[in-house]
Amino acid sequence: MRIFISHSSKDAELAKKVCENIESSGHSCFLAPRDIRSGCEYAEEIINGIDGSDAVLLLLSQAANDSPHVLREVERAVSKKKPVIVYKLEEVKLSKSMEYFLMTHQWLSSKGNDDFSEIILRINEYAAAHDMPEAPVVPKVKPAPEKKPADRRKFYLIAAAAVILCAGIATGLLLSRRAPKEVPVNDTPQSPVAAEQNAPSGEKQDAPSQPQTPPPESEKVLSEPPHTESTPEVTDAAPPEDEPPAPPETTSSAARTTAPPAAETTQSTPEPQSAPEPEKTLAKAEIGDSLLFGTYNGEPIKWRVLRLSEDGTQAVVIAEDILTMKAFDAAEGGTFNKYDGEDYWGTKLSEIPGDIQRLIRGDNRWEYSNIRTWLNSYRENVQYSDQAPTSQAMTEKRNGYHTEPGFLNGFTKAERSALVETDIATNGTVTSDKVFLLSSDELEWLYAADVSVFAKPTAAAVEQDKSGWYKVDQDAYGVDDFFWWLRDAVPDNSCECYYINISCSDQRIASGSAGLEGYGIRPAVTLDLTAQPVIDALETAHETD
Repeated sequence: MRIFISHSSKDAELAKKVCENIESSGHSCFLAPRDIRSGCEYAEEIINGIDGSDAVLLLLSQAANDSPHVLREVERAVSKKKPVIVYKLEEVKLSKSMEYFLMTHQWLSSKGNDDFSEIILRINEYAAAHDMPEAPVVPKVKPAPEKKPADRRKFYLIAAAAVILCAGIATGLLLSRRAPKEVPVNDTPQSPVAAEQNAPSGEKQDAPSQPQTPPPESEKVLSEPPHTESTPEVTDAAPPEDEPPAPPETTSSAARTTAPPAAETTQSTPEPQSAPEPEKTLAKAEIGDSLLFGTYNGEPIKWRVLRLSEDGTQAVVIAEDILTMKAFDAAEGGTFNKYDGEDYWGTKLSEIPGDIQRLIRGDNRWEYSNIRTWLNSYRENVQYSDQAPTSQAMTEKRNGYHTEPGFLNGFTKAERSALVETDIATNGTVTSDKVFLLSSDELEWLYAADVSVFAKPTAAAVEQDKSGWYKVDQDAYGVDDFFWWLRDAVPDNSCECYYINISCSDQRIASGSAGLEGYGIRPAVTLDLTAQPVIDALETAHETD
């Protein structure tokens, strides 16, 4: 059997021991980060690891219970009908989400020893019950035996003899060259003949690369493997910027021959070769760097570098601050919590059918959301494919944005061209976007880059906000940071999305209806580091550091 080991990074050493014991018993394991292939997307590798496993072993500790990444691994296992074996390392009061996913699965308790025999016994029982052969253990290759000293002496003797023989031959040749040669009478010396030399034929010159190239598959921002269903396009997304056609390929001159040398003859001048294309200038960027790029609400946007592509030509950046307060999506029926004459304010979500949830509280699917359409539009009049984000379709009926120009309206054409259209996966569906929100899995990019997960709104965002929620919470909790939306949907309903909580809360990630209008937007983009506006922005940032 192949076992996926789900664990908190704080339990990494114990997970390694468990893995070693399981594999020594004849099974194989997927253990992160050990089995994450170099150059591959971390989240995608985790998804593939779960999908390719026969069972999931959860090392349950308080740290694992609090980890959103472990929760999503368990959620994925349950959704793919993978059996989950829970190995409890300590007494833990499960979160409601974890309790929901684990209530029907097998539990084992650690007895304080390190033989983990109970885990292996349970795995073997499952394998036997389901007629699964044990995975073969790949034998380790033994190092070649070291040669004995006698063998080395023999080698040295042979080498010495070869050196002496070569020296003798060289001495004989040297003496023979120094002996005078007899020249026969009336013999005319031969004149040297110059061999005809062919100039190497010209090689085909590569056409210059386009100013913007899509990232390789391993560098695309993917959280989950591509969905087989067709994905909707952003109705009002900016079309690709015009690019000048690539110049035709040039070929150097044909092969040339040089005549034999003759007295007082000048050598023919070689035809000029095509000049090689200059290499593209590449912006110098490092994880954690800050730069100003584009504008919104009349102010430059400050970004932080989270990730760099393997070839160093692209960077994923996120806005340092919350730029605006907006609903993720409007209630599709046009009025929040009301539809077809019925009021749903006092009705529990679990009692409302999924199609009605979207009609009264908004659609939690990123691909259909108003916020995705708005973020990827540069037009003054954004065209929405479904219910527009009017005030009436939101909780407080104040922060409608259906008349506001698209987010990219404040970017120049050159700046928009420097944004790489990126394939991103959200709840199993892949979309292609220039601007996106992070998912819960991608929060690890912030941690790795030492960029704060907490963010406060800009002064312009606070002034623009008509709901007043930020000021109310600021007075109530005494913190300057605020909630901001993530793009992934809560899996067990049709209208709730995840968002980052305020810093004073014990819960890092929470969820709420898509139609909550006073929550923050902290967008992310992928920048082309060979584009001149990006080069200029990073150079300016480095000069002011």
